[in-house]
Amino acid sequence: MIVPISSSALAEMEPTCAISLLVVQGLLIFFNCSVNATEAPVSEALLPTLFLEQLATRANELAVIAPECQLTYTELHERANCVGHWLRQRDARPNRLVAVVMEKGWAQVVAVLGIHLAGAAYLPIDPALPTERQQYLLAQGEVTLALTEASLMDALV
Repeated sequence: MIVPISSSALAEMEPTCAISLLVVQGLLIFFNCSVNATEAPVSEALLPTLFLEQLATRANELAVIAPECQLTYTELHERANCVGHWLRQRDARPNRLVAVVMEKGWAQVVAVLGIHLAGAAYLPIDPALPTERQQYLLAQGEVTLALTEASLMDALV
């Protein structure tokens, strides 16, 4: 929420720990500090391990909600596991990058989780980048496997 405010009105306001105020060029910007308070213990577990823990307790709950698709943890695991097996059959392994050239959405989530389940790492490449830049990133990453959408194939081949 942005509202115009004078500096004298700002001086009269009581400070609060839940809300912070920031004045930028005469505009008062409210933001909730508690939203940005992200201090918490950081797990040493890898993403696939953390996902599988959630799968065990939330199998039928929604894991992905996108305009065109909703997936439960079980459905996400089944799809990502298929991607992971497919990648392993094509030599995906630790210390190897698999490119993900996809628009934001549920398929990108499946792809990234599948890459992690295969034991590889992913290299995200924005499909909006010029073809030359995409090719440069693929070459620099020594990428031999890429997951993409049919509509984006021309830029990769």
